[in-house]
Amino acid sequence: MAADLEETRRDLAAETESRRALQQGLQRIDKLVTVGQLSAGLAHEIGSPLQVLNGRARAILDRADASPEVKRQAQIIVTQSDRVTHIVQQLLTFARRSTPRMIEADVRDAIMAVIDLLGLEARKRQITLEFLCDSDLPVARVDPDRIQQITLNLVNNALKATKAGGVIRVSLGASHFRHANTSGDRPSVRLLIEDDGIGMDQRAVAHAFDPFFTTWPDSQGTGLGLAVVKAIVDDHGGTITLHSAAEVGTRVEVHLPRTAFPARPTGQHA
Repeated sequence: MAADLEETRRDLAAETESRRALQQGLQRIDKLVTVGQLSAGLAHEIGSPLQVLNGRARAILDRADASPEVKRQAQIIVTQSDRVTHIVQQLLTFARRSTPRMIEADVRDAIMAVIDLLGLEARKRQITLEFLCDSDLPVARVDPDRIQQITLNLVNNALKATKAGGVIRVSLGASHFRHANTSGDRPSVRLLIEDDGIGMDQRAVAHAFDPFFTTWPDSQGTGLGLAVVKAIVDDHGGTITLHSAAEVGTRVEVHLPRTAFPARPTGQHA
């Protein structure tokens, strides 16, 4: 009888978790629909006026007879209109994602490209950016361009959160994960990004993947970066979790479903 009760308890717990996951999924769909409608309207109503405004301001910047103060104000208009255009483009990317071009790929190639790209910025900020990779890393079924987008966003966030003298560690390895909508573990490639930066409190962690939620000042974030990352991971059938503590640091763990055979061997890159 005790065994039957324990099995019933596990079944109820699994059913409750599935119901919770379904409810969260439906809430996310509602948000995506809202964001899609909003972004389409913004792109139509704001796009053309922004282009005109930006073009006129750049024309003023090119005028030899414009005073320094006029040029300064024109530069502000150019900078801010460029920022709004970028936000609208992010909205469209988030709401109208195209189907990923999935191939069996060595994930480390996409990751190393981002590490090389941001290495100079890390050195300028006096931050150590490390990359560690299993020598027998398996391939995964991914869209390499989207994996670069994920990594670029997450490492950029870590750079903004980490002070001079800090460390950001990016690591890749074979692992397993359990998706909320399936039973049993699945083989994966795990991407782990850790920093010892300013971190976030638990309220921020709970809303980190919500569209338009941001802990950065207005000039530094749109609240769409992590939402886009989450959407890409979902498109890959993977999972992403975020753990953070204020003044301690942040750890982001991404699992990407993989195939069974290993990619080419390699060492470490820092």
